[in-house]
Amino acid sequence: MTINNYYKDGPLQDRYEKLRRSLLYARMGARERNITTALPDTCNWLFKHTKFNGWTDWCHVASHHGFLWIKGKPGSGKSTIMKAALAWAQKAFPSETTVSYFFNARAPEQLEKSSLGLYRSLVFQLLVAQKQLRPWFVVMFEAKIICEQTASFDEWTQVELQGFLTQCIETRRIEPLNIFVDALDEGDEDDIRGMISYFEDLAQLAVASGVRVRICLSSRHYPHITVQRGFSLVLEDQAAHDRDIELYVEQKLRGHRSRQMEEIRKEILRKASGIFLWVVLVIPILNRAYDYGGGAEVITTKLKSIPEGLHDLFTEILSRSDEKIDECVLLFRWLLYSKVPLTPQELYAILQFSNLEVVFMERGSDAVDHDLVQRRLLSCSRGLVELTKGSMPIAQFIHESVRDYLKEEMGLTKQSSSQCQPAMNPSSFAIKHCHAAVAETCIRYLLACSKALAFSNPALTVWTVRRELHEDDARAKVLEEFPLLKYTARYWWEHVYCSEDANVEVIADLSICLLEDKHFSYWVIYCRPLYNDCWIHRQQASPLYYAALLGLPHVVARILAASTDFNNSFLNNPYELYFNNPLHAAHYSKFDELLPVLKNGVDEKTFEGWERPLRSVKYRAGV
Repeated sequence: MTINNYYKDGPLQDRYEKLRRSLLYARMGARERNITTALPDTCNWLFKHTKFNGWTDWCHVASHHGFLWIKGKPGSGKSTIMKAALAWAQKAFPSETTVSYFFNARAPEQLEKSSLGLYRSLVFQLLVAQKQLRPWFVVMFEAKIICEQTASFDEWTQVELQGFLTQCIETRRIEPLNIFVDALDEGDEDDIRGMISYFEDLAQLAVASGVRVRICLSSRHYPHITVQRGFSLVLEDQAAHDRDIELYVEQKLRGHRSRQMEEIRKEILRKASGIFLWVVLVIPILNRAYDYGGGAEVITTKLKSIPEGLHDLFTEILSRSDEKIDECVLLFRWLLYSKVPLTPQELYAILQFSNLEVVFMERGSDAVDHDLVQRRLLSCSRGLVELTKGSMPIAQFIHESVRDYLKEEMGLTKQSSSQCQPAMNPSSFAIKHCHAAVAETCIRYLLACSKALAFSNPALTVWTVRRELHEDDARAKVLEEFPLLKYTARYWWEHVYCSEDANVEVIADLSICLLEDKHFSYWVIYCRPLYNDCWIHRQQASPLYYAALLGLPHVVARILAASTDFNNSFLNNPYELYFNNPLHAAHYSKFDELLPVLKNGVDEKTFEGWERPLRSVKYRAGV
């Protein structure tokens, strides 16, 4: 039986589709789709460049092994050029297969910023384009199908996907292939180094096997990774790249043609120093001055006030106005340290709740208007935050350099108080302060939700709704009404834990309030611990017990410092709780740092009673 007959025979004919679909993951290709398309007549210089033509020429592949590496400063327009090069290759080489992967450090999915995601994406695209590879793909990976009925698969690994690509080239089954990989610097450095090493081996094998493979990479200058063979092209060294920026300025900057406007254009190019993002951010500022009735003199004055360099420009943008500056800082803190990316509905709820304007969506209202959120974002973030395109948009910084700027020690923190707004002090974006601010918003939102839910659902408890929640109707309705409830209920204590000693008393007191009986049920039923039996008891436990279970040392210490009566710190009947006492709850959660806090906070007799092993705890928790 031939491989093609094996592929087509009986039940095997649909296994290819099942295996191919298993390579897919959420938001595959989203980064490429969200990159701005180059303006007409820009980027064409690349396709006439000596190094680019040398890369496309198969006659010299032995010397460069099919490698072209485009490098540039942050914000220089590398991704836009890569998207243009990808489109050019698809048109210029219609008989060849062109595949791509764009790393995205801001992505919600780890696969969008890892080599495993790259291999899954490349193999998926390759199978779609080259049908002759499909039978071999089925033969190699048929065993990964654990259950055809439930469509469950063994997890993909880098090694096996690398092996498939290697075998395709080694056996010369593959047709000419062009691979474009953008933003290597947005992946983990060790992961990227391993990927580059594999690509070098693959390119060497392709040359030896007579298979045509081109690989085009792009990245910042750091981290520096060396390849043995290949062309390297630095954007800021290309005069034609500056001409692209000049074309952008000519098309986007408003104002009548005049000698003064021509001088303004030249000054923009000088100050930009080859950074496309700088120009993209500055042009709207100058156009706003023009729209307000300003002439060339006003625009010139405004341009002189705008600093050179991205970081200085970010500071100037954020320092321009103190309008809603606290809201701006809160937004940046959420985007920097939220555990998962934020949806437009969640983002809108955060911004509204920060002003105590709205706690919940109006009953029966439609989803938050996308344009409304976009305009609110533009105003609040000074244009440094955007919503991605697609059916499930998320909020993100317009460029990774914005995140770098906010996190760097010499970002906003280096500016004097006269240059920055008071809300942006040297500790504005310190990790612990960001988590403390997010934690406080989470808890206050949950407390507000608790009051509203208690009014509309007075009989709601963990124990009465546990079975009904599997039907999802009531739960979905509440989550639609309170768009931030799902996130805050799931992650509030993680932000409390990460806040360390920042604003410790306020955060601890709010946490204790949330863990009390009157609020407990209204958030725990909407978070993941609902499905963990250690949260479900016949009676309500104390805040100390739950704080220990969550692993919150400052909250535990605050409770212990405020009370000396430990008889009520857990139920007298230990079998009413999944764990007998706070010590056992902390031990189960593997928060060893809580043990000395508990020991120092209670008398020796109480601690010895807690510490005494009980068979029931050993049996249930595996202690």
